[in-house]
Amino acid sequence: MLRRVAQISPDDREHVVDLAESYLANDRPGARSIGLYTDERPVFEANAGTQAAVDVIRDRVVYEDPVAPGMREFRFPGLVVEGVRLHDVVMRGANAAGCYACCPSGTERTSREVTSTSVRSNGRSSPTVFEGANPSDVTFAGADLVGANFVGVKSIAGADFSAVIGVDRALHLANAPGAESAIWP
Repeated sequence: MLRRVAQISPDDREHVVDLAESYLANDRPGARSIGLYTDERPVFEANAGTQAAVDVIRDRVVYEDPVAPGMREFRFPGLVVEGVRLHDVVMRGANAAGCYACCPSGTERTSREVTSTSVRSNGRSSPTVFEGANPSDVTFAGADLVGANFVGVKSIAGADFSAVIGVDRALHLANAPGAESAIWP
C-alpha cells in the first residue's frame, strides 16, 4: 500500500520512504526457515513487512533523493538482515553500523546475498559504512562497493566478492578480519 501511495502521490513520497526506513531500523519479526535445498544450506523467507519496506526503498524515485540521486542517507543502526532480497536497492549513503545477518533457527552461518546493490559513495555524501557489521558468508553479487568503508567490520570470512564492482576501491576491505577466507575476483 505504501508503494502505491508513493507512486501516485509525489508529495508523500519522502514520508513513505521515511516510514520504510523507520520500520527497518526498529525491531521486527524475523525470517522463517523454508527448509533445505540441494546445497544443504537452510533457506529463509523474509518477514513480509521487512521485504515490503525494502521494496519501498528500492522503488523510490532516486532522482528525488535530498542530497543527490541515490544519495539519501539511510540510518539502520543494528539492522538485522534475514532472508531479505536487496537486489537493485540503491543506498549509497547508508549507515548500517552494527548490521548483521541472522538465522532464526539458531544456525550461525547461512546463505546471505546482496545482489546488484549500490552501496557506494560519489563524494557528495558520507560513504556506506559497515562498522560493526558481520557480513561473513554474504554474497555481494554485482554490488557496487566503490567508496564503501569496511573499517571496524567484525568479519568478512567466507564472503563472496567475486562479482563485485569496485572491490579494489572499497576502503579497508582487503585487510578486514576474515579476508584470507573471503572469495575474491
